[in-house]
Order: sequence, then structure tokens, then C-alpha cells
Amino acid sequence: MTQCTRSKIVSGVMPVFVLSALFLLPSTGATNESCEATNDYEFICNIPSAEDLLRIGDSDFVITGGMGRPDWSHGGFSIVNVTTRAHYEASPDFASEAIDLYRSCPGAPDPSAFSVHGISLRQDDQTDYTVYAVNHGGRESVEVFNLSLKGGRPSLRWQGCVILPGGLAANSVTYLADNALAVTANPQLNESFESEALSSASQAADTGGVYEWRLTDGWKMVPNSEVSVANGILASADNEWLYVVGWANGVIRKINRFKPSTPTSETKTRFLVDNLRYLSDGRILATGCTSSAHMG
Repeated sequence: MTQCTRSKIVSGVMPVFVLSALFLLPSTGATNESCEATNDYEFICNIPSAEDLLRIGDSDFVITGGMGRPDWSHGGFSIVNVTTRAHYEASPDFASEAIDLYRSCPGAPDPSAFSVHGISLRQDDQTDYTVYAVNHGGRESVEVFNLSLKGGRPSLRWQGCVILPGGLAANSVTYLADNALAVTANPQLNESFESEALSSASQAADTGGVYEWRLTDGWKMVPNSEVSVANGILASADNEWLYVVGWANGVIRKINRFKPSTPTSETKTRFLVDNLRYLSDGRILATGCTSSAHMG
């Protein structure tokens, strides 16, 4: 799993930016790979531990989440200008109190330990967005931010958090209607987790799944969502369907949220799928890596 780790973003001739895959394990830092253009691809390097990324509306900016070092330090957000390739580490404002929707949140995370895994971006109006970010530093949580493009440069202000159930670590997150959210989650990372995950994969065992949160109900597991190492997640535009990655088996499962009795469907891939993203034409882009050592 760790050999999938990269710390650079790849851009091609199409207006699609692809992030090299990263599992639950944090990056150890920059790679020694060349940052020179290769064929039709150009690289944006020296972005700390970039794991997930999203374009901010139709602007020139992309927001990335970085997990940081093995102790979760030096993680957080980076902002990339896809036209100039310029980038910088964002410095969110953590001074505000949590808004009422997240009133059970115990307070802002420690900025020095803030570590961003998966992210989800909801557009609220022409200049404002809500960012949902999986955090591992200091606590297992989804941290919520307002992202504003006012002034021409993205700024982030913390709005609250949702703490994960005990024993779970989220991987990816997607926002849902009515201020709800859904995450893929697995057992919290420990020294034996990697070997346990690989053993479970070889036996086609389920190690994680999807959990939904809303203010009135708290966390609930989504029926039929158990997969072998839960990773990427997307919700359909009407919120009826979830697309969920089983990383260890290279599968993408389609689940009906409203009718649990509806049969699920799966697409088996020939690589280890990490993140899922929508393209402008509605198709889903799946990114990841190949590894003969792990696919079996």
C-alpha cells in the first residue's frame, strides 16, 4: 500500500488533474522522482503529502488535502492555481466557535496537528463553498470550513466538526442533502493494520464501510456498504445512490441509500482504486495505482 504514495499532482492535455493514490498511511515526504514534463503530462511538485483534490467551481484554483508526516504534523490544505501552477499552503482561520449545526463539536482542532485525508466541496453561492475534510491529527473527525473566493484568493474559516465513532478512522467524505454527510471508514490505524488489511483482502473479508451522519440521528452505518478496506466515495446528484470503493479488491459498489432492499451492483477494476470524482459530463473518474503484490 505504501508504494502507491506520491507527493505530486499530474496534469494532462485534458482539463483533469489526477492525484497519485495514497491509502491510509501518511506520506514520508517528497519523492526523488523528476518533476520534468513527460510526454503529454506536466507535474506540480513540492505540495506536502497531497492526498485528495478538487477544483473550486470553475475558478483556476484547486484545493488539496495533505495528511502530513507519520505523526500527522505538517498536514493541512494547499491551494494550486491550475493556470500558473503556483501553489501555497493554506492557513485556515481556526478562531471561530462552531456554528449551531455542529454544536456537539468540542472545539477547533490543533492547527499544528491538523491532517487532511479525503475532502468534499459544496458550492453555496458564487463565491462561497463548504469544505468537508477528514482529519486524523489529534482526533478522528470531519472538520468543516467555509471557503471564500472573495478577494480573488481562497480563504478558509473553520465552522465545526463531527467526531467519528470510537475505533473508526474515516478515509473519504461526501456531503449529502440537508447538511448530512457520509464517510468511508475502517478500523483506526495501528501497527498491524496494514498486514490485517492485506490478509482480509486475500480472504475477501470486509474491513470497513460507509457511515452517514446527520444532526438528529448521529452516525449510522449504511446497509450493504461493507467492503474490503473502504476508500473513495461519491453521492449521486439526487442523493439516492452512493458509489463506494473497496480498495483492497479493486471494486466500486453502487448502493441505494433510500431502498436498502435494492440489489447493489459492482464494477471490478484492474487496479487499486483510491479516489472517485465526477467529470464535467457526469462520468466518474477513478484514480489509484496498480500493485501486483497486493492484487493477488
